[in-house]
Amino acid sequence: MLVQRLAKKLIKNHQQIEDPVVRKQYGSLMSGIGIASNLLLAAGKFIAGTLAGSIAITSDAWNNATDCVASLIALLSFRLSAKPPDKKHPFGHARFEYLASSGVALIILIVAWELFKTSLNRIRHPQSIRLDYLVAGILIVSIVLKLWQWRSYRSLDQLIGSQVFRATAADSLADAVTTFSVLATTLVAHFTGIMIDGWIGLLVSLFIFYSGFSILRDTATYLLGAAPSESIVQGLEEAVLAYPGVLGMHDLLIHDYGPGKTFASLHVELDAGMRALESHALIDRIERDILDNQGIHLIIHLDPVVIPDSEQL
Repeated sequence: MLVQRLAKKLIKNHQQIEDPVVRKQYGSLMSGIGIASNLLLAAGKFIAGTLAGSIAITSDAWNNATDCVASLIALLSFRLSAKPPDKKHPFGHARFEYLASSGVALIILIVAWELFKTSLNRIRHPQSIRLDYLVAGILIVSIVLKLWQWRSYRSLDQLIGSQVFRATAADSLADAVTTFSVLATTLVAHFTGIMIDGWIGLLVSLFIFYSGFSILRDTATYLLGAAPSESIVQGLEEAVLAYPGVLGMHDLLIHDYGPGKTFASLHVELDAGMRALESHALIDRIERDILDNQGIHLIIHLDPVVIPDSEQL
C-alpha cells in the first residue's frame, strides 16, 4: 500500500502503532492524501459534468468536494484525540474520533439529501446528456481512485483501529458505486436516448443516505457504550486463566474510551494460602502483560479461595 510505503519513509518508529504519536502521524498522512485526491476528483468531475451537461456527474463532483471536508475532519480528529489526559478528561480524548465519524456521517446525509432534491427536479425537467472520451475517461479514473481510497482507508483501519477511517472507507466505496452508476447512466443516454439521469441520481441518493445512516448508527453505538466484542472478552479470559496459580476469574467489565483507551476490571481467584507478596506480584504481572500485549488497562481485584489442606497466613 502507498500509505504504508510512505509511512516507512516519513514516520519514525512506524511499526509502533500503539504509540499515540505514531498513530496520529498515520492518520495525518492518510487524511492529507485523502484531501488531495478528493480535490483532484472534484475538479475533474466538475469539468466532466459541465461538458456532458449531466446533473448526476455535477452532483457527484459536489460529493467529492464534501469528501475533502470529511478528510479534514479526520485530520483534526487524530490531532485532538492524541491529546493527553487532563483534569476534565482523565481517560484522554480518544473518543473524539467517534464524534468525528458522526460528523462524516452527517456530511454524507446532507449530500444524499441535496442529490435527492436535485434528482427529483431533473426527473420533472429532463435534459440531454453529451458524452465524449474526456468525460468517460474522467469517470473511469474516478472509479479507480475511489476504489483505491476505499482499500487504503480499510487497510489503515485494520492497522490502527480507526472508526473515522472505517467511516471514510464506507464513504469511498459508496462514491465508487455512485460514479459507476453515473457512468452507466451517461452511456445509456448517449447510445439509446433514454433519459434516466434523474432516476439513477434518485437511487444513488438513497444509497448514499443508507451509507451515512449506517455509519451514524454504528458511531452512536460506540458513544453510548457498546458491548465488548467476543474476541476481546475471550482473549482476556484465555490470557488471565493461562497464568499458573489463577484458579478462576469473574465480574469482567470492559470500558471503551476510544482507540487505544480500553479499560477493564475483573476479579481473579487465587489460593488463599498464597503469600501476600506472591499474590500481589502475580496480579501486577498480569496487569502489565495485558497492557503490553493487548493494550488494555486492566485492574484486578483479588478473591482468595480456601483450598483444603492449603497453608493459611
